[in-house]
Amino acid sequence: MKLPKPPAYRNPLEFITRHNRANFKKALEYAFGWWLMCALRFWVLAMPLRFALELPAALACLFSKIPFKRKKLVRENLKRAFPEISDEMLNTLLRKIIKNASRSFLELFLMERYNRAKVAKLVEIKGAEHLEFVKKQGRGAIIVSAHFGTFTYGAMKLASLGYDVALLSKSQKDPVVDWYFKIIRLKQNIADITEHPINRAIREIVKLLKNKGVLYFQFDQRAPAEQADTIFFGYPVHTYHTPVKFARKTKAAILPAFMRYHGAKHILEIFEPVALGEQIETAEQEQQILQKLTSIIEAQIRKRPDLWWWFHNRWHRYRP
Repeated sequence: MKLPKPPAYRNPLEFITRHNRANFKKALEYAFGWWLMCALRFWVLAMPLRFALELPAALACLFSKIPFKRKKLVRENLKRAFPEISDEMLNTLLRKIIKNASRSFLELFLMERYNRAKVAKLVEIKGAEHLEFVKKQGRGAIIVSAHFGTFTYGAMKLASLGYDVALLSKSQKDPVVDWYFKIIRLKQNIADITEHPINRAIREIVKLLKNKGVLYFQFDQRAPAEQADTIFFGYPVHTYHTPVKFARKTKAAILPAFMRYHGAKHILEIFEPVALGEQIETAEQEQQILQKLTSIIEAQIRKRPDLWWWFHNRWHRYRP
């Protein structure tokens, strides 16, 4: 698998001078984030694994005391999803969310340590028979997941089992950070398909699915208004129609799947197919499947709200 070339510059200060002269404050945020990421990566990779896994608890303790913009958004999102929640329960849940989000982020660096044997021990898979059933039918699979646990490890597990896996993702604003995370994924045999340019992304997805590959897609992000609307925790939200459109085009199967923590290890649970491509014939059927997928994600979040990425402004266009 061919690795992408790094950006022409790796120093955040050069990023500032090239792209952010009109917004120096934003540029400093990028630079600070880059240096912080480098420092965290150094410590995570240098320390013994058991100590690295204890870092999220320390970060949660730290960040739960510090006011920051995204923490306010998490509180608003939790109140919107669970209007009956008490302040005490909300604060407890907030600490767990920060802890798990910190773990998810730090474990991206740990991917540099893992080989196939380590992945086999680290990530357990449940419901593998559903994916095998799809494979034996000679069709591609669209794994519809969410920002739940360390979701990238799900794609890593499937790649370690020999599946041709691609992760559909958005590019990071900082090109150096974007390049770094693509390199980590590619070294674990996870191809990276970014949504722009759109025509190239469409070609790559169609080729992957027609060759019986696996597209791993985070379905819970806010979509542009022209895509589709579904009901999520009682509120209408813009939702990507990507799964149903590509399933119809390539006759791929759509399977929900979610990651969750099990101590220091991970569990990837794959559910039976929600739909096969040839079964989707009308726009009404597309809408029904999108709503079903949204409802499945909501049900998983209600079971383990501490594992979802509440920092995302999912209800941006619809305020109660």
